[in-house]
Amino acid sequence: MLIINSDFEGGSIAVLQANTADEIQLALKSDNIACAKQWFYFSVETTEPAQHRIRISNASKASFSQGWNDHRAFASYDNIEWFSIETTYNNGELVFTHQAHSKLVYYAYFVPYSSSMQNSLLSDCAKSSKMKLTTIGFTTQHRAIEMVSVGACSASSKQIWIIARQHPGETVAQWIAHGVIEALLAVSDNALENITFNIIANMNPDGSHLGNHRTNALGIDLNRQWHQPSVELCPEVFHVMQAMKSTGVDLFIDLHGDETLPYNFMMVEKNARQGEKLKLRLAQHSELFQDQIDYDSAQTGCGSTTCASACGSKKATTYVHEQFGATSILFEAAMKQIRNPQGTLVWDHKAARQLGAQLVMTLISNE
Repeated sequence: MLIINSDFEGGSIAVLQANTADEIQLALKSDNIACAKQWFYFSVETTEPAQHRIRISNASKASFSQGWNDHRAFASYDNIEWFSIETTYNNGELVFTHQAHSKLVYYAYFVPYSSSMQNSLLSDCAKSSKMKLTTIGFTTQHRAIEMVSVGACSASSKQIWIIARQHPGETVAQWIAHGVIEALLAVSDNALENITFNIIANMNPDGSHLGNHRTNALGIDLNRQWHQPSVELCPEVFHVMQAMKSTGVDLFIDLHGDETLPYNFMMVEKNARQGEKLKLRLAQHSELFQDQIDYDSAQTGCGSTTCASACGSKKATTYVHEQFGATSILFEAAMKQIRNPQGTLVWDHKAARQLGAQLVMTLISNE
């Protein structure tokens, strides 16, 4: 018996050939209505634990094919505990080999973040007297867009907005947001007496459910729709924009995952002084973050092969800076193992949560 399955939340893969466990040939699938492709998430089930050799034959056709260099796929036996595995990229194919110790193994591009995980975290928030949960709207497939607010929650307080996962395949962004919320649950009320955090941990619930990498259920790249968003085509941006207008924005951080660079970094809109100061302080306090390499220094950035992602359209950071005059930051987290001056560091969902907590402490101490 050999079963390849991706018929679950966030699952995505196409099966080309699966006769034996040591020669499984698969292909990346495009987003449901767009041609973007990068994310994969599937399971392999065998009669007995076996050596798996999996080839993704169209990896060179991915939206960010340069991102496969030094990439390590993730595996799990229970969909809870995840670990990276040996992965190579040669001759246009992504290949990973793994000696399974269970009949059932899950594989993914990066550690998935499910709606059940989000609901569990929101349940913890609901039990806290200092947390306020608000459903600010619904997606085209009627999934809730949830906002967590914590702090002074007054009109006079400093409004810090953090959003994550506009691109659903960038699950690392939601893991960082998870760490942000966990840290805020633990901090004292006094530390937040003049600050309000407003957090949208998953901007794209439909895309996340469908296993899309880049777009929502209607094939729209949300981070290119921050000019005049259509409530019919991208209600996610429309509702968040309305919520921002109701609270105001003093500092904005848009959490993403970057496929190509092995670094965590920030891009500060117009190099605003407060944002540059935050970059420096976070780099000083966390070995998981650095401020020397970014899109400008690496001469890379928006993927030219990604459909529905015209780089000329307005992004969230540009909109917030222009609309509110706020310090506006694009926070890019690596989708591969990260480097710092000491070498390569372990980078996974646990480290991402840690970085989220460190971001909160830096933001609070920065006030």
